Amino acid sequence: MHLLATEPGIIADGSEAVDLAQTPADIVVLASADTEIALLASAQAQRRADDPRTPTLRLAPVMRLGHNFSVDLYMETAARARLVIARLLGGSAYWPYGVERLAETCRDNGTPLALLPGDDKPDPELARLSTLPADTCRRLWRYLAEGGPGNADNFLLFAASLIGCETVWAEPAPMLRAGLYWPRRATPSLAEIAAKWRSGGGVVPVVFYRALVQSGNTAPVDMLVEVLAGRTDPLNVTLSTDRANIGITGQQRPDLVGPVPQLSCVDDPDQAARRRQLINCFDQSAFALPAQFTFGSAPRNVLRGPGFFSTDLSFMKNVPIGGGARFQFRAECYNLFDNVNYGNPNTTFAAANFGRITSAGSMRQVQLGGKVLF
Repeated sequence: MHLLATEPGIIADGSEAVDLAQTPADIVVLASADTEIALLASAQAQRRADDPRTPTLRLAPVMRLGHNFSVDLYMETAARARLVIARLLGGSAYWPYGVERLAETCRDNGTPLALLPGDDKPDPELARLSTLPADTCRRLWRYLAEGGPGNADNFLLFAASLIGCETVWAEPAPMLRAGLYWPRRATPSLAEIAAKWRSGGGVVPVVFYRALVQSGNTAPVDMLVEVLAGRTDPLNVTLSTDRANIGITGQQRPDLVGPVPQLSCVDDPDQAARRRQLINCFDQSAFALPAQFTFGSAPRNVLRGPGFFSTDLSFMKNVPIGGGARFQFRAECYNLFDNVNYGNPNTTFAAANFGRITSAGSMRQVQLGGKVLF
């Protein structure tokens, strides 16, 4: 029989046998949803980082085990586990041979087995085939059905307790159908979020699917919140010379030899220049010239520029003047609160202006206008 090797980026539809080649572990979890596997993998990584004695875990996507021979191969991993949990979308009818072999393997080896429905409805057939008590299976199912990093963490803690580990776990926490979100906050209030807003700037609501929180896949949202909260531009520190001798200038970067500098500009001590520029906007000693014929170690966009805040306001009034025509008066104000928005500092390493800000955005501007519409 032809056997496929499992490789990242390869999609298996179950028509060919595959060997996941997983080593044995204390707990084996099979799931239909890739997002659920990613959520549990992230929670397990954090648990292992906090406590290396955390029980080992293997995660397997049911879709990769569609072929009967794939199932038989994976039973070698399941047979050596101390606990097996499978959450199946569509119930036993979706994966009949897999359910049959799992139940048989766990029964023969005395391994506790929990077969959980993949949706939010009970499945009597899966409950009948499970060997763990009904209330235990329901608790495991609720952790995954509710979703979210907190429930995933407690799922692993509770699973560890089922194999004799001393853990402190909490009951599954219901997840709101809709609510407020802020990175690294469980259930923030509007007051807590408002405290993060910076004065002089607008408020940008970010709306996204609840499924992102359920699956723990909020990294893109967190990054967007961070950028909007700081209103900063990424800055790339470059060299003006061809240090690596590749025939390209202006794109190579220096070595980063210290912590990533934070923006901390000071006024130019030169009285004549003080009104025109800020200096020492970041610690220049954090960078160094790389060795000849080598590339620098500084990552791309390592620095952040100053924040940008601007509020614009517009008024419009239409006045009928007869014959179907009307006169429109407009009043527009840009940068209403006259915020000072500094330009980005010079980022060419070793240049005379390296680390200096020599520009700023426009001050408040008001314009009036009128036109006849007919």
